[in-house]
Amino acid sequence: MRNQVSERLVSRGLRHYLAPWYLTYAILGLITSGMLPFLMPLMVASTTGKPGLIAYVIGAYNIGLLTAPLLGKFAQRYQLFRPVFFSGFIALILGLGAATQISAFGGWVPLALLCGVGAGAVATVAPLFVIDFAPKDEWDARIGWLQSFSGGGQLAGSSSQD
Repeated sequence: MRNQVSERLVSRGLRHYLAPWYLTYAILGLITSGMLPFLMPLMVASTTGKPGLIAYVIGAYNIGLLTAPLLGKFAQRYQLFRPVFFSGFIALILGLGAATQISAFGGWVPLALLCGVGAGAVATVAPLFVIDFAPKDEWDARIGWLQSFSGGGQLAGSSSQD
């Protein structure tokens, strides 16, 4: 079985399994897993002067991530993959952009929630692109590459903190 998969990868070529939008998944990894976990707590602590509030903001972000299954089901039921995918990025950009201008704790919680919803939307819909638009025999390779791009983004984001 493993040899069949390897032979298929070689015969079809690596480019067959990659899509340009995989780079957006690398950007998602860079932002949500590489930079956001480091920068958001630093920004909250420095703007509010109260490091104890970081837990509430990170908690709001994680609650936003819990919307991912609902967003995935919505996207799949109504075939709104692209709108949900790009809306997730817009939510992330708006949340992070506005967060750089906020100094009051009351503004941080809804922005973190918005970022969590956006990250959840993108992270859920990306594999659905593969499952709904690629042949079943290509799912493993395509999802593997998708995860590799995400991991590469995480690595780039976390190593930029040094």
